[in-house]
This record gives sequence, C-alpha cells and structure tokens, in this order.
Amino acid sequence: MYRLYLLLVVLVVLLLAVARLKAECLHDKVQTTDLVQQYLEYEQSPSETRLRRSASKFMPIRISPFFLDFNDVVISSLLKKVVNRAISKISQLLSVVRALNSLLLARSACHTKWSDGPNKHKCSGLERRYDGEYCLEIVKIPDDHLEGFSVWNRTGKEPVKTYFTSGPGVNDTDYLLYVSVKESSNCWLKDKHVIAFAGYCQTDQSGRPISGMINFCPNQLDVDEDSMYVVAMHELFHAVGFSKSLLKKFETCKPAFEDSELPCISSVDSSLATSGRQRLTLPSVVRKARQHFGCSTDVDYGVLMETKDGQLLSHWDQRMMESSIMVPTAGLSHQTVIDPITLAVFESSGWYKVNYAASDKFLWGKGAGCKFGLAETCVNDTEFFCSGSEEGCHFLHKDKATCQSGIFLEPCGIFQSKAENRCSISDKTSLKAYGEIFSHRSRCFYSNLTSDISSAYEMKGMCYEYRCRGRHKIDIRVRDTKWTSCPAGKSITLPGYKGVVVCPKILSVLCTKANRETGTKPPRWTKKFSTEPSTTSHSSPYIFNVIFEDMDYHELLKADQIPNLPQIIIDKIIEIQPLDRRRLVNFLVRRGSIIVTFQLLPPNANMSGPDSKYVYTVLHEAVFAGNFSIVLPHTGRRHTATYISDTPMFDDDEALQPGQSGLSMGEMFATGTVLAVAFILIIIAAICFQNRCCSCNS
Repeated sequence: MYRLYLLLVVLVVLLLAVARLKAECLHDKVQTTDLVQQYLEYEQSPSETRLRRSASKFMPIRISPFFLDFNDVVISSLLKKVVNRAISKISQLLSVVRALNSLLLARSACHTKWSDGPNKHKCSGLERRYDGEYCLEIVKIPDDHLEGFSVWNRTGKEPVKTYFTSGPGVNDTDYLLYVSVKESSNCWLKDKHVIAFAGYCQTDQSGRPISGMINFCPNQLDVDEDSMYVVAMHELFHAVGFSKSLLKKFETCKPAFEDSELPCISSVDSSLATSGRQRLTLPSVVRKARQHFGCSTDVDYGVLMETKDGQLLSHWDQRMMESSIMVPTAGLSHQTVIDPITLAVFESSGWYKVNYAASDKFLWGKGAGCKFGLAETCVNDTEFFCSGSEEGCHFLHKDKATCQSGIFLEPCGIFQSKAENRCSISDKTSLKAYGEIFSHRSRCFYSNLTSDISSAYEMKGMCYEYRCRGRHKIDIRVRDTKWTSCPAGKSITLPGYKGVVVCPKILSVLCTKANRETGTKPPRWTKKFSTEPSTTSHSSPYIFNVIFEDMDYHELLKADQIPNLPQIIIDKIIEIQPLDRRRLVNFLVRRGSIIVTFQLLPPNANMSGPDSKYVYTVLHEAVFAGNFSIVLPHTGRRHTATYISDTPMFDDDEALQPGQSGLSMGEMFATGTVLAVAFILIIIAAICFQNRCCSCNS
C-alpha cells in the first residue's frame, strides 16, 4: 500500500512538472478596455508627476489584498503566503506618487447624465440592471470599497434619491487587489494548463491601474510554494500595468531641466514589426535591452513580444526573453527571474519609479548581439537553442534537460527541465559507469563519458562537480577522478573513462560572482557567534551545513547582514519543524558560496522538540524539494538553499566543541565599543601628556 501511495505521489509530481511547461497566461483574453476611471487627489497632477518625477514624492507602492472564496484551509494558507510574498516584492521594485485620501473605487451605475443646467455631468438615471460593481466580471467588489451613488434632477441642490452610500474606502493603499479561487471557463482550455489569470479593473485619471484581481483555478493549483510564487508574481505584474491595453496610456517625459515644460511623449506607437513579430520600442526598454544583449548598431532595436495574427500581446517573446518572469509559459521557480528589461516597461509608463537593484541577474542571451532571438538566427545558435528532442543541459547548467519547442519557440527549441532533473538531487537511474556526481557543487555538462570501455553512449547532459578559478576558468571532477581543467569551448577526456566532456563556451553562466572561488583552498571562517548562550554542557550536538549558492558574501558583508543571517535561518528552521530555538547554537558563516554551519543540541527536560536526526531528515527533504528559502530584509531577495549535510565539510569543523557558544552579537558590539572608546581615550591622554594643553585656547 505504501509503495502504491508513493507511486501516485510521484506520478502527480511528474504530471504537474510536465503541465507547468505548458502553462499559459490568459491576461489578454480576460482583460477588457472599457473600464471605470476614478479621479484621485494627488499633490501634483498626473502630468506634473510624470514631467517632474525627480521632484515628486515617489514611495513604494502599497497593495492591499482581499482574499475571497477560499474554502480549502491548506490552499488558503498557501495562496495568502505566496500573494503576500509577491506583494512585498512588488513594493520593493515599484514606487508611485501616493494619493492624498483613502482609496475609494468608482461605480458604473449611471445610465444617463445631465448635459446642461446647474447639475451638468451629474447622473440623471440609474442603470436598470446594475447589481453592484465587478472586477472583470469575476469578483464582486465590496460596497465598503465603493463610492456612493445618487440621481439628480436638472436644477435641484439635493439628490432625488441615494441608492448607495459611500463606503469608508481603504486607507494607506495605492492599489486594491482581489484574490479569488473560482472555477471559470477560462480555467479549461484545450491543450493548455491554466493555473491563474489576472487583470486590472479600474484606473486613475492618468491611466494607472488602482485595482485588479487574480483568480486561481481550483483544479490546477500546485502545492509547491516557490512555483506558485512565480505564478503570483507574473499575474501581479499584469494587474499593475504589464498589459498591451495600457501602452496607449504610457507617456515618457524627459525634461531638459527641472522646471522644463517639455510635453510628455505618448507611447501609442511603441512597436515595430520584425520578421512577423512585434518589437516593443519604449525608451527605457530599448536602453536596458541594448545594455543586456550588447546591441548598439540597430537603430530600430526593441524587445520582441509575443505576437498573434500580427498583433502584439502582453508577454515577451520566449525566444528572446526565456527565463524572464513575463514570458508566456511558466518555467521552474529556480530558473525564472525578475529581469531589468521587464522593470523597464514600468519605468516607461510614467506612473512608476523602478528599483533596478532589487531585480534578479538575467543571463539569457547576455551579450549575444542585435540578432539574438530572431527566427532566422536561432537555428544556428547552439549556445542557447537546440533542435529535435535531444537530451542536454538547461542553459544555466543547474539541470539536465530535454530540447522542446512550441508555438512560442518555433522554428527553434530550448532545453527545458523538470523539477527532478536538478544536478543537486541524486538520480537513482544514473548508471555508475557515467561517473556522475550529484551535489550542491554539481552542474550539467554535455558528455558521453563512460567507464565501460566496451560500450558507447550518446552525448547528453551529465552531472559533474565543478569549481571556478576566476571568471573564465573552471575545473570539473567526475567520480573517482581528480580535478581537471575544462577550457571554454573545448572537449576534454578524463583518465579511466571513454568519451569526452564538452566544456561550455560561456563560462560566466557557471562562474557568477556569487559562486566564484579564488583558489582551491577551502574558504575561511569569517564570523562566529552564538544566537543563544548556553550555561549547561550538552552532549552529542548535531552538526548541520546549509549551502546557499546564490548568496554573495561580499554583498552581505557590505550591508552588515551576516550577523542577521543566523536569526533568519533559525526562523526558517522553526517554520519547517517547530522546536525550542535555544537548541540552535554555534553559527558560523563561510566565504565563497554561503555555507552556514551550526549545531542542534539534543532535546532535554528544558528544551523541547524532536530528536536531532529527525530534524535533519525534515530539513533535508525541504532543501531538496526547494522549499528551504529565506528572504534577506535589506534587498527583499529570496534565496533558496541548494544543499544540506550533517557531516563536517572542512577540516576546521573540529573547532566546534559541544556547548560552545561564544559571545552574542550584543556582547560583541558592547565589547567592541568599550575597546574603541578606551583606545581613543588613551590616544587623547598621550597627546595631552605630550602637549600639556588639552584645554588651552591658543
């Protein structure tokens, strides 16, 4: 029975993984353009705001979510978590000029208005079929969020009848977001997997969306938090402005001087046709795209958009922008990024200021030139594209992958992978003869290596350990071999194996700043402190090593965030497996890829929780499922642990003695302050002793 249950679980996971590759966004299908517009009071008019953005009071956007139609407790908890996480990220990325009053949405209840007289433009009649306000005909907006409604005669000073009184509105918000889980005809489309769809439902007088909705399809929900977060971010970007129907309202304002009266330029003609596809030529988008792709010669340069029947749609072209959060099909969470080019769309709208520092590193097509992603050039680009159904590596080399094409990719294919294809996860089907190694240090390489001299294997993706020596040099290690240099673009052989390993031409994808090493020596300990001093000696503490490959030590050090890391780790551990936080002690942080080592003391009469081995098993499952993620408060970026072990990883791990706790950060700070003050006083005393006139007025 247990085996049958396990088989069913695996089957569900595989189906979800396959379905995710076919997931499609329906924003353009559900988004209408005949929307209610609400006038909001600002300190500056919208045109002044756009023209003098440097002088305007732009502040992080405040989005207030309202969750509706949630029946399942587990799904409710998951969606609230991922939507709030997405809202938090959006507020780090986008800023707006805030309205002066509480946000109150308009009603579309008026049938006719007076065209003249004292009550000109006031409503003279109620729409007979009006039964409330809806967001895209999916979500009914609460009356508390809506203004009142009355009808007037032509000259009267008081309304003839008030049908609705004004609600209190919502304070401290710039956008109302309605989140629902509803069955809809849009959830069932032929050969398409619809997880969610979203749109905006009202705008202010300048066209900026001020309310919107996300509907999650109940039969398609994934229980993986990071995957659902990617979906929520994608849909929220649509709801706040990444939409073709808003382009005509975009305005770019670049005054020569602060008080310049240069008019804003409309972006209504913001696209060009190229090879049957539309290019988005918004100024900020072109600027960021030129920087990324390395194109300065094409005067008509812009970013390719998803195009249907010659019409521009609300997604990037997948060939040009694969791995971006705004391509039409959702990828795996660890392969999807919030890229600067997507943020440039919001900058070009004129409604937002953008924090590019909070975006992710975007590597697809980087430096590939002006022709990258075109149908006529992708067929010859073997670095980023593929053909047929060959097996290889995802372009980030973290996963094995299979070449797949589709309506958005033809005539080329892209290596796409499933959740179980990560090189950090052990593959039980891998033959020992392949020499594969699965660990946090492993990456995918194109290879046909085999230790079985009598056999030959086709070239495909294989997982081997690697290390970086600078930005353009890597070594690799296959099972039972020593480290071997792997020059860019070369094919190498290894002793004891038949066949070759192909070294990637672009090593910068492997050797990013976060995972580069300066040599072969193990990284040194850089910080050592205890989060909970211990006064009692405990026996048999359990050692944990948690690795974050996408976290940059130097950035953490510069932002003084290394001291905060243990507390963030502790909070995450307790979220996954509740236990007494006093049991987590002796945190140490290493250079290079961030490796956090700590000890878990065994439970006793004073400290509760399960035994250490059980805790390790739970955390191990969380890490290899991609669910051990933390958010650093100074950047708002989410970092996911890629590996965990319960054995010493370096020789100096024996320095960890049972019960050792060291100084707490408060004690370290106090001690350092006292020493610094004492040192200054000694210097002053020495000077005074030498000059004898510390209080002289000379």
